[in-house]
Amino acid sequence: MKNHKIVNNIFNIVLVALLLFLILNNTFGFYDDSFYEANLVQIITLAIAYFFTYYFTQIKLDVREKKRVLNEYISELDKKINEININMITSQNSKDFMDHMRSIENILYLIEKIKDEYNITENIDYIKNELNEIKSIVSDHIGNNEELTFSLQTIKRHINLTSAKLKEVLFYLVFEKK
Repeated sequence: MKNHKIVNNIFNIVLVALLLFLILNNTFGFYDDSFYEANLVQIITLAIAYFFTYYFTQIKLDVREKKRVLNEYISELDKKINEININMITSQNSKDFMDHMRSIENILYLIEKIKDEYNITENIDYIKNELNEIKSIVSDHIGNNEELTFSLQTIKRHINLTSAKLKEVLFYLVFEKK
């Protein structure tokens, strides 16, 4: 990303210098060569074309960058959800599980801030409900490792449903038509 900004800044400086050169050459006549001659209309046309090209390219770049970051968050969320296992759930009063869920909820909180912008509100709400179900199951049986082990299939089902919904969101973000 930094390289892109550096190249972009260099390109802007060169283009502004070229426009200034054309204006100054027309005003003071540094070179008598007709190659460097340009009337005011040609200079303004060049400046306007540059402005619109730059503006529309940057808009698309910003949208792609936002989607890339959102995709990374969703992929990280999916990875963390799939890391939930029996050892984590049955650890000392499910402490590891609760710490892990806090981490998941932090990522989900960031995604929730922009869910309306990408029209994924329904999917994110579904994911949040599934995660609450997992948390509820573990909280109901906290300290009882036998019950937690017995509930593992239910927890895995919620994990799989959540993971499938996250993949659906990723698919939608990549292939949505705008």
